Amino acid sequence: MFKYFSFFALLICVSSISCNAFAELPATINIISVSESSTKTEYVKKLKPQLNAEFNEINLIKTPAPIQQKGVYLIIGRDALTKFIDLKFNAPSIAVFIKNSSFHHTIISAEHSYYAQGEQLNTTHIGAIFSDPLLSKQINIVKQIIGEEQSFGVILSPITLFLKPLINQYATQNNIKVKFIEYQKEDSINKALNSLNKQKAILAIPDRIVWNSTTLKNIIISTYKNEQPVIGFSRTLVKAGAVATLYSNLDDIVKETFDRINQLYTKKKSINKKALITNSPKYYSLKTNRDVLLSLNLREPKL
Repeated sequence: MFKYFSFFALLICVSSISCNAFAELPATINIISVSESSTKTEYVKKLKPQLNAEFNEINLIKTPAPIQQKGVYLIIGRDALTKFIDLKFNAPSIAVFIKNSSFHHTIISAEHSYYAQGEQLNTTHIGAIFSDPLLSKQINIVKQIIGEEQSFGVILSPITLFLKPLINQYATQNNIKVKFIEYQKEDSINKALNSLNKQKAILAIPDRIVWNSTTLKNIIISTYKNEQPVIGFSRTLVKAGAVATLYSNLDDIVKETFDRINQLYTKKKSINKKALITNSPKYYSLKTNRDVLLSLNLREPKL
């Protein structure tokens, strides 16, 4: 009889988030921002019912910085992250609504600044949910479009050059090849495109130096004339003429946030720092431009 009682007790423990085997979920969720926006408001509104916690909204421009560290910090955007780092908190934190490149350079810049002052900055407690599409899956979309053992092109500026090893890795895993063009602001986009004219497709990476209002029309027209599909990084870019992209909507980002916070508290009596990863949401959808796919005689990719 004791055996059955123990098994029943175990089931209760496993199914309850307050079980003593695990650290308790945070009592406070701190929303850190420097400005108000409808996106932030809707994000908090959707997140609140998911977590049984007190929500504390802190605008670092309007409100004095909190002195006491408590709970988890959700940091809204690059500017808020810059100011949050200066608080020197070591509580678990997750930056959201931020590009991979913005997060990378904000952290690097802060580390260099502190180093120049003879200080060491620890940012291992800061994770991120990127606004970029999941890069590994984007490259799988490229593979579906061009086929195995084919080659695609990527234009990288100093902003995104740090992604080169990761793109190479994912290309190898998908059994496709990649050619990189390193691009400076003063360079000719036509020259860069000409250097990639034998590639079967172009993968667009969020990068304001490469993809902006001055270059976009030229890139889309040139690649279309050369029968090179562009795999975009946003629904707007697909609407402009790219053939496909993955994207995460607000509900996807809320679900990802909930998962990350839960993962933080699945380790016995301590924070699970492995949950403080920096990556795009694992929840996403596929957007395609069927007209461009059809005109280029390409098969529509799938998730």
